Amino acid sequence: MRDLLQDWVLIVAGGGKTSRLGVLRTLFVSSEEEGIKMIATLEKVRTRRGYVRVPP
Repeated sequence: MRDLLQDWVLIVAGGGKTSRLGVLRTLFVSSEEEGIKMIATLEKVRTRRGYVRVPP
């Protein structure tokens, strides 16, 4: 998404399997394409760790 200054940002939610604590991180990316690549990388890592995508 774009922030107020029209820069591309990626907001990532994370947490632990055994912990109810969560964290939101804001990652700045140079373009929409870079953001899409970063999403694909994060999805590969999560899939490797046993997470599955849940439909909204």
